[in-house]
Amino acid sequence: MKTTKTLQEHLIELMDQFGGIAIETELKKIRGKRRITNECTILVNKGLHSFPEYLFRGDVYVVYEGSIDFSSEDTLQVFVRQRLLGLKDFLASKKWSDINIVISGHAAICMQVKLAVYRITHVETTDWVFDGVGNYIPLQIPMRKLLASGGIAEA
Repeated sequence: MKTTKTLQEHLIELMDQFGGIAIETELKKIRGKRRITNECTILVNKGLHSFPEYLFRGDVYVVYEGSIDFSSEDTLQVFVRQRLLGLKDFLASKKWSDINIVISGHAAICMQVKLAVYRITHVETTDWVFDGVGNYIPLQIPMRKLLASGGIAEA
């Protein structure tokens, strides 16, 4: 039975052979040559947490920073509406082909951002999800394909 090496296993071999700094340097060179100019990253909340640089691809937009005032429904509504209108202006500035969302901050705001991005651009995003132990994992669900197929295995 033939087993296929994972990307991580290949990278470990390369790091053993060439060293981590050399691998990072080459990746940055390649990334620079293949930079997609119509890619952006939306950071929902630039709060107290630090984020690894690899998350930020293309133009970066921060929806909000810090805490949210939940003192009243009206205050929350105004805050979210203002942030979504700012996001709309950002998204209208270019025709985006790749959109990344860094999930951070309050879940309700993340949901509104995801919905707004799709409604405005019709682009299915890559969502970067924190795993709780220091890593971010990309979550890409081809929603139209998944829901049209009727089965998880077919997507």
